[in-house]
Amino acid sequence: MAKLIAFVKAQSRALITEIHDAWEAGDSVAVLDPTLPKQYLADLIDTIDPDVIQYSGDVSEFRMRNYDLVADAALVICTSGTSGKAKAVVHTHQALQASAAATGSYLSITPGVGTWICALPITHIGGFTTITKAMYQKVGLEIFEHFDYLAIQEIAKAG
Repeated sequence: MAKLIAFVKAQSRALITEIHDAWEAGDSVAVLDPTLPKQYLADLIDTIDPDVIQYSGDVSEFRMRNYDLVADAALVICTSGTSGKAKAVVHTHQALQASAAATGSYLSITPGVGTWICALPITHIGGFTTITKAMYQKVGLEIFEHFDYLAIQEIAKAG
């Protein structure tokens, strides 16, 4: 049975590798911001209800999930909670791939050419789908823990 792994780690290239490794193992992922206030983070973890929580420094916590994931589940991410308590939303690999394909088609992206720049938090769907766009379009990915205008400008200058 697939596990749901919640990563509570800073945005980094290493985290992207851990996400890919989880997917290769047939597991689903959730990514949470380690800088959130402790109680809010605990509430999000309760909402997502993961099997495993991996914190920075390779510290893991194991739990018993209270629901079955849908087939092909890739990502569980929380809504913003603007209308109340945040809700967990499951995204499948198929949905993420379709989103990447639609964006690639709209922007006339040639597979294998170019680089996606991820300066948005991957704890939100807009940032996370930057990763999947790069993966499914087979293009490069530059990921930043925080927005860095000068570094992004340098990438743009390099083409």
